[in-house]
Order: sequence, then C-alpha cells, then structure tokens
Amino acid sequence: MNNRNNEPDPVARFLREQRREVPDHGFTRRVMHRLPRRREHLTWAVPLAGAACAIGLFVALGGFEAVLAWSEDIARSLLAQDWSNPRLQAVGILMLGLSVVGLCHLSSQEE
Repeated sequence: MNNRNNEPDPVARFLREQRREVPDHGFTRRVMHRLPRRREHLTWAVPLAGAACAIGLFVALGGFEAVLAWSEDIARSLLAQDWSNPRLQAVGILMLGLSVVGLCHLSSQEE
C-alpha cells in the first residue's frame, strides 16, 4: 500500500509510456494550402468607407459651424468661469470618459 501512494498517477504514467509520434508526410502543409485565403486586402476597406461616410455627413450637416459655435460658447464659459454651461459639462464628461478608457487601455497592455 505504501508503494501505491508513492507512485505518480498510473493513467498519466501509462499515457506517457505509450506515446508515439505519428509521421506527418506533408499532411499539415496540404491542409494549410487548401484552407480558404484570408481577405486581407479588404480589411482596410470597411473602416475607410466608414470614415469617408462620417466625414461626408459631418460636412453636409454643417459640422464645422456647429463645432465653431460650441467652441466659442465653451471658451466664453471658461473665461467667465460659468461652470453651469451644459456644453462645458458635456465636454468635461467626454474628456473624463476618454481618460478612463485610455487608462484602461494602458493598464491592459502587456509589456
């Protein structure tokens, strides 16, 4: 009984002793050549089309004028120290959110 307690797992030992390498004979290479090719040439097309649509909508819907109006309003609020301006608060919340996302991204990266 003492001998059984000192042995490693008999199943693991059996599998380790019976392990045999199977010759490949080029099987892996043939399988890899038959797999469908990745569409790497289209991976940039979807983000590019999305960015083009976003820029087009921004210009068409008067985004520049809106950004300028918001910027002037926020600058006046900052100079007057009027913290109750909802646009200023929205920009502050946006900056806080982006800071949290950036910190989370930095902390999740491996060295």
